[in-house]
Amino acid sequence: MTRLGAVVSKDSHLQLRGIDFFIPCFSLACADPKKVSHIFLEDLNQYVPDPGISYLIRLPDGMEPSEFLSQLSSMDASFVVVVPVIENWHYWNVLQQFQDRVDYVLDARSQLSSEWMERFKSLKFTAVTIISPSFETLALKKTQPDLLLLPTDLDVEGVAKGREHATALTQKSMQEQYINFFIDPLQPLTQEMPLEVYETFEQDEAKYEAYEEAIDLAVADILNQKKKDRLTILVVGPGKGPLLAFAAKYMDSADIIAVEKNPKCIPVLHEHNKTMWKNNITIIEGDIRDIISTLGPVDLAISELIGSFGLMSTQS
Repeated sequence: MTRLGAVVSKDSHLQLRGIDFFIPCFSLACADPKKVSHIFLEDLNQYVPDPGISYLIRLPDGMEPSEFLSQLSSMDASFVVVVPVIENWHYWNVLQQFQDRVDYVLDARSQLSSEWMERFKSLKFTAVTIISPSFETLALKKTQPDLLLLPTDLDVEGVAKGREHATALTQKSMQEQYINFFIDPLQPLTQEMPLEVYETFEQDEAKYEAYEEAIDLAVADILNQKKKDRLTILVVGPGKGPLLAFAAKYMDSADIIAVEKNPKCIPVLHEHNKTMWKNNITIIEGDIRDIISTLGPVDLAISELIGSFGLMSTQS
């Protein structure tokens, strides 16, 4: 996880750690009233949150902690919040309430009793600011904090550069969805594809409209050429059944056989056969390469191409 942001306190003004994105915090907001917390939240919405980055911000004074933490936890981003350590039951309960939604950096600025020291140590926190040796005990956890914030001087140039880096990061993030990548192709012969894959392809209305038209034309042509009263139609790999539904329109004048090797699809096909096709479809579970010789001659074989050319063309 990349820690990205700025931490401001009264004494140190600003702590930067590998900053690529500047986040205005409360103490800086005191000097510039325009950079208060709600302005920060609006400003952050201009950028595309990166799931690999967490943003640091200080819990602002003068604002109800639960209101501010609720705003942060509702956003599609990861936050590390610098929270003052004070002896207040209501405040501690609020921190406990949100500790699973944001990460905390404990900022100890005043002397705590041993009871309250233990109470804050029971919270989930990522780091501790070390201002004096008396607060080092807060950092004594079973696992070492991944970040210790120590006060440094304000780096004005770093703040200015942060804006430029934030814009560059956002542009890069937005470009990634348009970049072509090599991916592992679907292997329906060797893998049992999950039902979600079939549902994705079934959204391609253009492709299935073309299939339905082709099936109608093929059936009409075969009936005209062969002068047969009853056909045998084979549907290979029907998946969840969209092509089988087109063939089922002719179940009064055709014997329809469906061969599907994916066991995840078989219950779906049987349910459709029972509820929609009155059990007039013969459903066989198996590999067509192994059982083709047992089926006998067929008048029309239907199989689906893997892909969604129609959907891609309509979206572009």
